[in-house]
Amino acid sequence: MTDHGLTVLAAPITVEQIPAVVETLALAFMSDPVWSHIFDDDRKRLDQLRQIWTFSVTSAMRYDWMMAIPDAQAAALWIPPGGTEFSAEEDERFEPFMRTLLGPRTSEVMDLFQQFEDAHPHDQEHYYLSLLGTNPAARGRGLGVALLAENLRSFDAQGAPAYLESSNSINLERYRRLGFKPLGSFRVGTAGPVITTMWREPHEVA
Repeated sequence: MTDHGLTVLAAPITVEQIPAVVETLALAFMSDPVWSHIFDDDRKRLDQLRQIWTFSVTSAMRYDWMMAIPDAQAAALWIPPGGTEFSAEEDERFEPFMRTLLGPRTSEVMDLFQQFEDAHPHDQEHYYLSLLGTNPAARGRGLGVALLAENLRSFDAQGAPAYLESSNSINLERYRRLGFKPLGSFRVGTAGPVITTMWREPHEVA
């Protein structure tokens, strides 16, 4: 239950739901400051986002923590404590895959991914929110916040902290209301958007 009284029934997605979840995430990030900076061609961005989120979502299926509400209008990709975003084999394939999407800009973007990795805390195991998105057609109903809140209740029951990077400053207050606190920040390139890292200690379960 969120502050707005909304309840969602989140569950790990099935293989059959992957296309719908990928579409939700691709549409959700179309105007995101960071991802529109990376995929800067408006004509290509939606297809590029579909491809990269298919890569990520398919990888996440091995952990059973690719979560969505039943109609896939909101989805969250979590990496569990001790996990990695990609398998060793996927790590080998990722840079060549990105070259097919970005061509000569690949090195610049791979440097950005290294910034994500450098900022990521490694001294305490935690759940990592790699992706959270709501289909724009369903925005304004609190679905993404309700999904996130439900996931966090599960982590609280386990006594597990959570970590995320916010690529859009408009979401910072929403994360704060759920118990996340700013940890640090870094900028995309020399004049690009700012990414804020946030950490949440587990809350005591009543």
